[in-house]
Amino acid sequence: MSFVRSDLNDRAALEITEVRIRPQNAKALLAFVSVTFNDCFVVRGLKIIDGMDGRFVAMPARQKKDNTFQDIAHPITREFRAHLEHVVLAAYRNEYEDGGEEESAEATHPEPARAVMDPELR
Repeated sequence: MSFVRSDLNDRAALEITEVRIRPQNAKALLAFVSVTFNDCFVVRGLKIIDGMDGRFVAMPARQKKDNTFQDIAHPITREFRAHLEHVVLAAYRNEYEDGGEEESAEATHPEPARAVMDPELR
């Protein structure tokens, strides 16, 4: 197996430019989410889950033959995972909870993305 790694100095800034939310009528599954990066790359299949320890964003995953799950796409760094989760949950709160509660994370994670709700589901 071979791969080509670009020079880290040439790395383009990764921005979340759109969040599409499709609400679900299930107990723990609140919504399916698609996230667009830099207006040119989309990742579908993220989920907003209402877990026992609060809400979180689950990455798209596939079930393996041994019935375990493996993420298909996921953030590499803890910082970007926190940023992605913040942006997605803020978009959900803004649309479905009348703006939601302000969090202290707002200062460290500005929201560059625009949330777009699927019009068929409104």
